[in-house]
Amino acid sequence: MKKLMVIAAAASLAAVAEAGIVVNTNCHPRSVTCPVVAYKVTASGKIAAPVEKKDDVYKSTSKLSIKKGALVLFPVDNGTDDCCYETYSLYLQVKINKETYPVGVFYETIDSWSIFGKDYNKSLEAEKSKKFKVESELGLSYAANNSGNGSGIASGGGNGDTVTDSASLGLIGPLDDFAFIATAFGKGTYAYTFKESKSACSACTVTENYVFTPGNYSGWFAGLVSDFGGDYGCLLCNCNDLDVFGGTWKAKYDKSWSKTSAGWEKAASYVFGAGVLADMKDAEIE
Repeated sequence: MKKLMVIAAAASLAAVAEAGIVVNTNCHPRSVTCPVVAYKVTASGKIAAPVEKKDDVYKSTSKLSIKKGALVLFPVDNGTDDCCYETYSLYLQVKINKETYPVGVFYETIDSWSIFGKDYNKSLEAEKSKKFKVESELGLSYAANNSGNGSGIASGGGNGDTVTDSASLGLIGPLDDFAFIATAFGKGTYAYTFKESKSACSACTVTENYVFTPGNYSGWFAGLVSDFGGDYGCLLCNCNDLDVFGGTWKAKYDKSWSKTSAGWEKAASYVFGAGVLADMKDAEIE
C-alpha cells in the first residue's frame, strides 16, 4: 500500500505592523525579500491500515509516526515594507507499521493564525521598548476532491502545487479523497521598540515597531483518507470507503531555516534529500 496518505502540522511567526500579525488570503505573489518561517515537525498517532502477518492480511489500528518533518510558512509581497505570511507547505516522512511514506502538501492557505494573552494588550499600550510574552494559535487544513484539486476544507490557491501534484517528485500522489485539519498552540515574544531622535533644528522623529518571535508549538491533527481500501465491514447505510487517522504533533522553530526567503530549501532537503529538492526547484514547487 505505497499510496498512503497522512499529515501532521505546526507553526508560526510573522513580522508585524502596529495592528499585529498580518495573515492574508492567498492573493499576493511570493516575497523574495522577507524570510520564510520554518519548523521541524514530529508527530505520533494512529491510522486504520492493512497489516500482514505470515499468510494473513487484515486491517488493524496501526501506529503512525513522523520523526522527520518540516513546516514552512511563506511570506508574500503585500506592497508594504512589512512581512506578512499567508501560505504553508508540509514536507513529511510518515511511518506506518514498517513502511515509510514521503508526503508533501505544497503552498496551501493558512486558515487561522493569531497572538493573544495577558500581555498582548499591554504591548499595544507600551510607551517604551519592552518584550512581552504572548500566546499563539495556528490552524491548517487541506482537502482533495475526486478531481484531484484542492477544495472543501481548504481550497488551494497560490501556484497550484499541492500533494496531488507530487507524483513527479516520487512522493505520494495523486490522492482522490484526502482531508486533514490540524491545530496548534504555542507561545512567543512580542517585542515593542520605541526610538526618538532629534535633529539640530529640534525636529523630533519617532520610530515604532512590533516584532513577533515564535517559540515552539504543539497540538492535534485528524483526517480522512481512502487510499487504504476503506472499511472492512461498513456499518453505514451508504459506505464512503474512507479511513480515519489522528494524533498529536509538535513543531520546533528552526532559526537557521528562517533567515532568508530561500530557507525552505534547507527544510525540504532535511526531509526529502537533495535529489528531491533539485526536482522541486526544477518544477518550481515549494
